[in-house]
Amino acid sequence: MYYMAMNPSNSKFNHKLIQSCKYFFERNPILVVRKMEEISICSNEDCTAYSYDDAPCCVKIDIKKIKSKFWLTQKLMADYLRMDESPNITFTSLLCPKLFRCEIDDLRICDKIVLFEDFKYLASFATYVTLSNVKMIHRNGKVVMLEKILEAITNIEKFIW
Repeated sequence: MYYMAMNPSNSKFNHKLIQSCKYFFERNPILVVRKMEEISICSNEDCTAYSYDDAPCCVKIDIKKIKSKFWLTQKLMADYLRMDESPNITFTSLLCPKLFRCEIDDLRICDKIVLFEDFKYLASFATYVTLSNVKMIHRNGKVVMLEKILEAITNIEKFIW
């Protein structure tokens, strides 16, 4: 039982385990996320933008307070914070330690400062990568060249810079 809780083979199996018994979620709390967008952090207190179903677009969630791990399965979009954010507290830097598995095939990052180590982990399964106005740096602050970025994404089918 413990091994099944800690090592689910795929997201559907994990979902069935959790539905069958709460022990599995309590032992290893994993939230399976098909599409994650960085809409959870909205800088505007009076956000008036709406999604397709007329629901407010911004839901305030402090990712630092979430105890569960995330299992990303399809898409990650990070493109809403300003470029002047600190490289030590970027959205991707907050997200990576909370990831159980990252199996996304679509990665889109816009207007960000991204640590190269975080990018390599997020893009390990990606076949579609979009980087727009992204500054890629190492932990020591050195800028990463485009050749290194392309070497890191081995499964790439479409790359937009």
